[in-house]
Amino acid sequence: DASYTSYNGAVIIPSTTVIDGVTYTVTSIDNNAFERCTGVTDIIIPNSVTSITQRAFYGCTGLTEIVIPDSVAWIGNYAFYGCTGLTSITIPNSVSSIGSYAFSSCYGLKSVVIPGSVTSIGSYAFSYCSGLTSVTIGNGVTSIGEHAFYNCDGLTSVTIGNSFTSIGYKAFYDCDALTSVTIGSGVTEIGSYAFDNCSNLAEIYVRATAPPKIEDSSAFYNVDKSIPVYVPEGCAEAYRKAGYWSEFTNIIGLPDGAFVANDIYYMITSEENKTVGVTFKGSTCDEHANEYAGEVVIPASVVYGGVTYSVTAIGKETFRGCTALTSIVIPASVTAIGEHAFSGCAGLASIVVEEGNNVYDSRESCNAIIEVSTNRLIVGCKNSVIPEGVTTIGGNAFYGCTGLASITIPASVTAIGEGAFIGCSGLATITIPGSVATIGNYTFYDCTGLTEIHIEATTPPTIYSNTFNSVSRTIPVHVPLHCADVYSNAEYWSEFTNIIAPAPLAVVTTTPAEGAEVESFSEIVVEFNKPVYCVNETGAAVKDAEGSTVATLVAEMLDAEGATADGSPLATQVRLYTTEP
Repeated sequence: DASYTSYNGAVIIPSTTVIDGVTYTVTSIDNNAFERCTGVTDIIIPNSVTSITQRAFYGCTGLTEIVIPDSVAWIGNYAFYGCTGLTSITIPNSVSSIGSYAFSSCYGLKSVVIPGSVTSIGSYAFSYCSGLTSVTIGNGVTSIGEHAFYNCDGLTSVTIGNSFTSIGYKAFYDCDALTSVTIGSGVTEIGSYAFDNCSNLAEIYVRATAPPKIEDSSAFYNVDKSIPVYVPEGCAEAYRKAGYWSEFTNIIGLPDGAFVANDIYYMITSEENKTVGVTFKGSTCDEHANEYAGEVVIPASVVYGGVTYSVTAIGKETFRGCTALTSIVIPASVTAIGEHAFSGCAGLASIVVEEGNNVYDSRESCNAIIEVSTNRLIVGCKNSVIPEGVTTIGGNAFYGCTGLASITIPASVTAIGEGAFIGCSGLATITIPGSVATIGNYTFYDCTGLTEIHIEATTPPTIYSNTFNSVSRTIPVHVPLHCADVYSNAEYWSEFTNIIAPAPLAVVTTTPAEGAEVESFSEIVVEFNKPVYCVNETGAAVKDAEGSTVATLVAEMLDAEGATADGSPLATQVRLYTTEP
């Protein structure tokens, strides 16, 4: 029929037309209007159109693009049947129904998002759309007709909205590329053969708290019954006992909004912004504690239900207690890390924050996470090296790092947060530099392996009643010269009974006598590594060229047996004292 080929190229449908002097509004594209117009490449439909009726664009194989305005309320049966060149289509929120076979055999169609305004999808509506890879069905749809996505053998993921009540007979029959299905919370019934022969299905999410009725065993025929079936938190046992659901052997409870990809659990944090955070496995952090193991590489983005989400967070307690976790790689996209995210990861040996992250880094291959804006170390591990420039060791930073044997705290650190080293039972000694003014409560709680503490500050840092809880109060606490009494009288430091300050220099020989003039190091014999006080005629401490006191220089030049120094002449005549003048 010649009428089937009368339209070609781009077609612009006007909103009004004049016939015999009368202006008419175009409100519908009627039955067969463009049927088999294979030369039509794109069509612009005006906002006046409210319906696209039966077979309107049937067999328009050259049609590659069409914009349906938000005035259209329904799409009729076979409306776009066989439009094999159509690769994408936007269905507006105004559409309430999609007819039978409406997009059937549109082989080039890649993805479809069906808005919440749609309440029904007709039988065979998207059947034989072999190029279709993902479908998202909005929350307005209440039913999917029989064979709606029949033989869509390229379809890999389906997300069904929460308003759905039933999934029809053979709705996704023979979708053998389908790997993931999400079934909304409102579904109460799944028809016979609904997912039959979906042989590559690898996971099922069911958001309904009450297990939907499965019509018979054919609904998931030829589907591996050992694949994970994720159900709402607290509902796993109900599914294990419910009808044909009981055939599945790996039913797992998940919090609302959670999903799994490549064995990493995620929680959707914003549907609007398409963001997710990494979360703990299972329905609580304790139920499946220690399931993250080995090397974990967090991706910058993840696909779920055909939608790409950016990974922007690591949630509270996500990896807590994962003692078998050995390595973590954090992408540049992560901008938030929750409390105790890595607490108790005793086996964690490597931490890498990828380049380009403006919030966190792992500078100088330090095996730690540092907050860039504050230079605060927030997460460490047993192999961490704290870089110079870090000003604070954050609360719980090394919580439960039982494998941490030693750590050097640089002089840039001024504060150590609450619980920073809690449970680090392998830590034997700790040196706290003079720059540290505050050590938080519970900082060294349960560090039962601690055998000595070295503190370089002459003014005792502020500590609290539980800073050293469970640490023996009889271990030696080494403090600067002449500071033993200061620490012994300082709040909470006074609980330690073995506070030790270096003893003044003891002169072994009777010459030179106390206060005698000394002109050469060779005249002095002292005990190893103890201070000597040298003053000149005015009583000022003698300094060397670099500003060090001669006392320090003398101590460094003596060996372990207390042998005399090398005989170098002193800068000036000095007097020698064994206690500070």
